[in-house]
Amino acid sequence: MADRLPSHRLVGPALVIGLFLVVVGCTDSSAQDAVTWAEEVEQRLAAAAEPESVVDCVLDVARVDLERNPLSEAATDELVRNCRAARAVIDGEGEVDRPPDNLALVDQPSTFGDDPTLDGLWTSCEAGSGAACDELFETAPVGTEYEEFGVSCGGRPEVLHCGELDVDPDAEPEGVDQAG
Repeated sequence: MADRLPSHRLVGPALVIGLFLVVVGCTDSSAQDAVTWAEEVEQRLAAAAEPESVVDCVLDVARVDLERNPLSEAATDELVRNCRAARAVIDGEGEVDRPPDNLALVDQPSTFGDDPTLDGLWTSCEAGSGAACDELFETAPVGTEYEEFGVSCGGRPEVLHCGELDVDPDAEPEGVDQAG
């Protein structure tokens, strides 16, 4: 039990393994049952001298798929690679792939002054154009000040929908009788 990691440290490898199973799929055969398919995988991995922890990982991850289909050799090999990587993380010998802290693309415009088109949208948004704020948000690179300025409707925390900025405050509401 001492070698168990908190479950959040295994999320990355587990997601990779799960996605792989969905993408690759397994061959369809109804001639064998899940126990036999699992035994075949276990024997194949034992013959390859895989550590018991890797074998257990592969069987645990593939359990649901093995209830329906056998695992192809390619799927088994990919699971072995991912389970080895997960085992390395657990043992402190590997690292989990993490997304970059800043999702903005390198060499992309980031803030006012970096891009004339985005600067024009920024200026219009700042002047009160909700449509410009929305367009700035939609076209700006992810994680940039341009994007943040657009989504905040030009730094207006009291405005929930940027389209509200385009309403003329001096216009009479519809249905109001001007006669008086």
